[in-house]
Amino acid sequence: MKDKICIVTGSNSGIGRETALALALMGASVVMVVRDQERGEKARTEIVNQSGNKSVEVMICDLSSMDSIRNFAREFKMKYDRLDVLVNNAGAVFTKHEITSDGFERTLAVNYLGHFLFTYELLDLLKRSAPARIINVSSGLSKNAKIDLTELQSGSHYSGMKAYSHAKLLLIMFSYELAERLKDSGVTVNVTFPGFVATNLGRNSGSLRTALMFRMVRLM
Repeated sequence: MKDKICIVTGSNSGIGRETALALALMGASVVMVVRDQERGEKARTEIVNQSGNKSVEVMICDLSSMDSIRNFAREFKMKYDRLDVLVNNAGAVFTKHEITSDGFERTLAVNYLGHFLFTYELLDLLKRSAPARIINVSSGLSKNAKIDLTELQSGSHYSGMKAYSHAKLLLIMFSYELAERLKDSGVTVNVTFPGFVATNLGRNSGSLRTALMFRMVRLM
């Protein structure tokens, strides 16, 4: 991975942080895409100290905002002329039904639509850097989902976990379709289930009950 440029979204904690650390240990230049500058810089410092690799950078992007994603892509392309690995890892569960400034249900926006646009905005760079790789992090909860195209906004009987499961199933569908469309481009697309992992998922859900539930299962 030496001399490779990698992006990992949601990399200030959990799976994203461990992925960024592993890539740094392999000698890659890692761009940590996070929402919070302070937490991102704290994680970056830890990764640099653990790996001895100083080529680790924090860049800010809110995956619930289409403008933020497009601004990130422009800024990234001004700094870098290639992208070898894109890891779409960031995810979140929101207990309350919320609509983003773009008019999308927030769980759908963060876990699926944001990564869809994020990938699209960087796809030209990935193609120019071929062989390159896109890795989408889904969830085993997707097995419980059934897609209803008339209810993507989860307007009726909203459930945060149900919306999350649906978004992760959509991410799988997107991965398979994108892999087919890119099969002769030199860019491979993979989707993975990380399994039962102790992460901060649910911490910012807005529900004390959900936050406590995820805190308890971390012990397992």
